[in-house]
Parts: sequence; C-alpha cells; structure tokens
Amino acid sequence: MDDTLKAAWEIANKAKKDARAIAHTMFTRVVRYAFPTEKEAQAPKTLKTRISTELAALINACEKSEGEDFDVLQVINNLRATLALVNK
Repeated sequence: MDDTLKAAWEIANKAKKDARAIAHTMFTRVVRYAFPTEKEAQAPKTLKTRISTELAALINACEKSEGEDFDVLQVINNLRATLALVNK
C-alpha cells in the first residue's frame, strides 16, 4: 500500500471504531433505561444501628483530623462513651 491508501485506511478504521463506540454507548443507555436493575431490598435501619454507624464515622473523622481548635481527645472520649451507651 502506498501512503495515501494507508492514510485513508487509518481514517476509515478510526471512523469505524468511533461509530462502534457511539453505538455501544447508546445501546447501553437504552438497555439500562428499558430494563433497570432492581436494587436489593435493604433491611430497614433501626435508630440504634444508624446512631452506631454515624458515631463510628465521627470517631474516625476526629482521629484523622489535624490542627483543630478544640480538644479532639475529649470529643473522641465523649463519642465513645455515647457509643457504649447506645450499644448496651
């Protein structure tokens, strides 16, 4: 093949790849819209589990924080005490 045919072939090949990618994206969107996946039914969270997870997240955030203008250790201790009360 000479250079002009090779360049034309590369342009055509790139156009085919782009068309396939666009078609794949559109088909995926249509399938996702037409046949949505059903989310698994989650067990309803009780107040106890919600408080426990949120307190644990706050404790982790306080442990990772740096340069706060309040007593982080006291806050962590109070959060852990509250968590112990909830988990009784």
